Amino acid sequence: MAFFIVSVSLGVTAPKIQAQTRPPAGAPSGTNAESGTNLWKKVAYEKGGSYPHPTYPATAMKQRLQGVVAVNIVVATNGLPTEVAVKKSSGQAVLDENTVDWIKNKWRWPSGQTRHYYWDCHYRLESGSAN
Repeated sequence: MAFFIVSVSLGVTAPKIQAQTRPPAGAPSGTNAESGTNLWKKVAYEKGGSYPHPTYPATAMKQRLQGVVAVNIVVATNGLPTEVAVKKSSGQAVLDENTVDWIKNKWRWPSGQTRHYYWDCHYRLESGSAN
């Protein structure tokens, strides 16, 4: 499991956003009719792309909101995400919207075939000292 830490100067809280490494429950089951292979794959961080980790929304941090947002991502041949849809909500609109907007505006893949990915974005606030 990979952890991505967003630094804050609150003194007691170190928010973390964690990338899920196993398929989420209810991962899409679409198949390619020609090959019979699964169209949806765990997000791939391809060399030459850019995948900065989402920031923790200030509103969510202040309200101590946490959750997991499961998204489906369609990447066009030019490497841009053309569709980013919430597959399973975190239950917090601010976290869901932040994840979708972040991927649409910040993530880029190298040019190639159309790709279909799924990704879980974990928003967690952990107690402890922020260094």
